[in-house]
Parts: sequence; structure tokens; C-alpha cells
Amino acid sequence: MRKPCLKPQWWFFSPADPLSGNFGPYPLSIAHAVNYGFQEFLDGQLSLTFFNRLPHTLQKAHGLDLLMSSLAINPFNINVVEAVERAIASPQREVAFWKEFERKLDAVNKPGCPSKGFYRDLALKGVSACIATLPVPKDKTARDAVAAFLKENADAAWLKYQLATLGMPGTKKRIQEDLTASVTGSRSVESTTLLAARIKLVAAAIGSKEEKLAWGRELLEILSGHETFTIQKGERTLQRTDPCTTLVYHLAGKEFRKGP
Repeated sequence: MRKPCLKPQWWFFSPADPLSGNFGPYPLSIAHAVNYGFQEFLDGQLSLTFFNRLPHTLQKAHGLDLLMSSLAINPFNINVVEAVERAIASPQREVAFWKEFERKLDAVNKPGCPSKGFYRDLALKGVSACIATLPVPKDKTARDAVAAFLKENADAAWLKYQLATLGMPGTKKRIQEDLTASVTGSRSVESTTLLAARIKLVAAAIGSKEEKLAWGRELLEILSGHETFTIQKGERTLQRTDPCTTLVYHLAGKEFRKGP
């Protein structure tokens, strides 16, 4: 007799782990799907179950069409969205899917179905996560188009395409240029947080400790004297430590001590 599978499942509606890596938003996303149409949500879940039971050859041949037909009747089912993202076999097609999906969301005008905000961001993170796992296109035009799509990111896909287009030396130089522009220009919490995340990604990709230390010292030379910046909050002017500061000091083998 076949033993039952007793592996715990994190999410009742889908056996797959979330592409975003964040479990929290999924229950609310299902509420959006039900708000859009309960029957359409159930149809999507049925399509997903059917897709998961198809042999691999049939999934590859017809599965994407099946999932896309389900998404056409309810674009708010995140389980179907992520199944589509997983089924797509090229980064160029991921980008094309996202543009098509954005148009679907923008056309929605239903209560309880916001086309902007966390749901859109959740689906976009799935696209980026899948792009990071797919081979970089050999064609330069296609590669550059995907890199342009990822230009606002700070994740594994962004790093992959920076390295593919610029190489490690060029990627490090770009970060140095971005840090220079940041400390000499107008800084915000959002822009500095993004840059800090990119510095962390690039540093993690440098294999040599000596190379990482040398790069950290180059970054520190740029940042030194600019460790904090001010933001306006209402009538108050607040001083903030740049999110890059602690990270850059650590890469340079030093410790940042904030003054009084």
C-alpha cells in the first residue's frame, strides 16, 4: 500500500513555496482573488490542480496555455500567477508576461481588487525570482532588454544581469559611481536603502577576501565624511545614518561609531 505523504504544507491553496520568500501577504491576496470572483477563483484552483497532475511532457506542451486561460478570468489568483511564472522558460517571456499582466491589472475596476500596491509587488517579485533562475540570453539585444527591466531591483536577478553585461569589475565600478552620486546629491531613505542592498549583493558575489576588502576601502573613501544625511519630516529636520554606512565600514574592515 502506498504511504500517504505527511510532509507539512505551508499554504492550503498551493503546494509550491512562495516565489517572493515571504509567506505573510498570501492570505490577503486570496481575499483579493475571491473579491474579484469566487467562481473564477475556484476555476483557477481547479486549473492549477489539473496542471500539477499533468505529466511533465504535457505540462511543457500545453500547461502554460491552461494557466493563462485561468489567469484571463481572474488575474488576482496569486497561485496561478506564480505557476505561470514558473512555467515560463525564458527571461524574455517573463518580461513579456509581466507587461501583459500589468495591462490586465490596470484594466480592473472592482471593489476589493486594488491593481496597485502589495499584490502587484508580490507578482513582480515572482517574475524577478524566476528570471534569476533562467539562463541569460546570448543575444545582446534580448539581454539588455531584460537588464533594463530589472534596473530598479536589488535582488539576485539584478545582480545576475549586472555581471552578465558589465562583469564584476564593471559592476563594482558602477556601484562606486552610484555611491558617489548618492553622497554628493540628494539622498532619501528609499534610494540609500536600495543602494545598500546592491552593495551587499555585489560584496557577497566577490569570492576573494582580499578583493572584497580592497573594494570596501574604495567605497569607504567615497563615503567618508558623508555617513549621515538629513530628511525633512513635516516641520522637523531629522538626521539619518546612511544605510550604506555600517555595511561599507564592515567591508573595509572597520567599525562605524555614530557620534553624539
